Amino acid sequence: MMLNESRHGGGAANQPRVVQLQVSRYTRALPRGRDPLQFLVGLHVEGTPIAWQRNATLTRDDEHRLLDGIDGLRRWSGGVGLTRRTARSAVDEIGSTLRDVFLGAEGRGLLRDLDRTALLLVVDETILHLPWEMMRDDADRLLVSEPFGRIITTRLVTPPGRDPTSEDPTVRILAVENPTEDLASSENVLEMIHGLQEFSPDLEIEVTTLARRRATRGGFAAAVEGRDYDIIHFAGHGSFDTAQPGDSAVVLADGPF
Repeated sequence: MMLNESRHGGGAANQPRVVQLQVSRYTRALPRGRDPLQFLVGLHVEGTPIAWQRNATLTRDDEHRLLDGIDGLRRWSGGVGLTRRTARSAVDEIGSTLRDVFLGAEGRGLLRDLDRTALLLVVDETILHLPWEMMRDDADRLLVSEPFGRIITTRLVTPPGRDPTSEDPTVRILAVENPTEDLASSENVLEMIHGLQEFSPDLEIEVTTLARRRATRGGFAAAVEGRDYDIIHFAGHGSFDTAQPGDSAVVLADGPF
């Protein structure tokens, strides 16, 4: 198959070889009830003329098992529920389930044989919440053992991006730093953000900082009111409720926002 011939073929040594793993749904409409989720999975080496594809089905049982494992790891990160051993088992099970459901036996073998320098995951918005970074390869290695990127596919038309050549050239950054005051080395990240101007002399960079106890809900609302930030950098914690995802929030100094 031409897709993986170049592993042993000619070509310049040490050239980048990016493999795309794409997971797309067939239709815009979402399934109902306990209907399984149907996807089209593809593997493609950038710069080659052929892509491999397979059909994949994520059953509701598999989905719930994945979500239960994710919720267990979330609670363990807060110091409750799982032990270190059972957390490791949960990571292994999540990773192998993602691999087996979406790649299947043939895809596992193909991905194993592709000589790649990076992996780019192109994933449908309906399964964005799954922890793809935990996915395993055929040798049980994490896929993120090598350079890894992710692109989200959507059926929505996104608004056009900012054109700095015709709009305000100032890059405005709001940096929200360590509202709960329990993150190590967050000051170093803040110093790097403030140092961007030094490394980008051709740009005008304006940084607004909300740090520690000043990063309250009221402080954040006041900072964004009437302002047009290009980047909002948040270094802190978040909360996620699997039963009510709409209640998910970032945690500021005086509570969830």
